[in-house]
Amino acid sequence: MRSLILIDSYAQIFRGYFAVRVLTSHDGTPTNAVFAMAKFLLKLHADYPADAFDGAFVFDLGKPAHRLELAPDYKANRPPAPPDLNAQIPIIRDLIRAFGWPLFEQQAWEADDLISALTFAFPERETRIISADKDLAQLINDRVAIDPYNTQESEGTQVEHILFDALTDYDWNKKEIVPKAAESWEANADATE
Repeated sequence: MRSLILIDSYAQIFRGYFAVRVLTSHDGTPTNAVFAMAKFLLKLHADYPADAFDGAFVFDLGKPAHRLELAPDYKANRPPAPPDLNAQIPIIRDLIRAFGWPLFEQQAWEADDLISALTFAFPERETRIISADKDLAQLINDRVAIDPYNTQESEGTQVEHILFDALTDYDWNKKEIVPKAAESWEANADATE
């Protein structure tokens, strides 16, 4: 059975946008995120042969009404996407399709929710998720893996990086994670001394 690859589209788009700065076409159209996505698509093509994998680029679409109902402040501190990035999104979507990848999106749902649902919808398939979204780490098991395209290679485990990110990024995680992490780190420090 063919494996499944699910790509968190906006994670890749933002990563590319900030990695490649100030690149434009001859008429001044911004192309830095388009260029970065093209490089990413070429790497995907080389690493994951089309005859062995199925997959999709998963996009957020609209505001997640169900989350906003529960937490009206959800992502309230997140700044809007830069206008020069927004101008590149239609081109990027066309580029992804030109490489033969389908786009998957559902109104009022975020990519991480859809990726989670898809992993559960195909329980018999080995699944690779390409995303740096820490929330998706809870899906990792013997058949679901998070691909390291978005992780920095350094000492320590991916779980340690996810924990560090959770401690330094998201306010709603800090309240529950910090006390548990502190206990764990103290226990580990005592064991290694």
